[in-house]
Amino acid sequence: MDDIDAAETAGLDVKLEAIFGRPMHFDIDGTPITWTEWMRLFSLGLDYKRVAFTRIRRIGKRRWTRCRVSTVWLGLDHGYGADPVIFETLIFGGPMDGCMWRYTSRQHAEDYHPKVVAMVAREIEERLYKPRRVKPARVEAPYKYRRTGRRHVFA
Repeated sequence: MDDIDAAETAGLDVKLEAIFGRPMHFDIDGTPITWTEWMRLFSLGLDYKRVAFTRIRRIGKRRWTRCRVSTVWLGLDHGYGADPVIFETLIFGGPMDGCMWRYTSRQHAEDYHPKVVAMVAREIEERLYKPRRVKPARVEAPYKYRRTGRRHVFA
């Protein structure tokens, strides 16, 4: 049974490389690996996949915000260029929910994670502490009018 599974997965690797013209699966160091090796590494959980994780909590004048910034290893090439794009930073919650950045190397992902966290924190601060829009004072009209049906009749 193991020989059949190995043959099938080896065939899958060959098919993917033939379709895309390059390897599609990479380990955390950027070295090409087989599909079975990628599945084994991906199943190790967050201990292997997570590069950085930051929680941001802010309490504003009117509301509070919880936000998480996560940078992880994907292992599957999400790029169309020469270098494999195998890392991703994603924002969960807050004003930038769903924003995403992708990187080609672990070092690049580690370098940009704090920059993304600072950008999200700055955006939260701007939105939480933005002054309320002041409504203009009511100005009395120099004339009085009464409403009669659809038309206004000025007195």
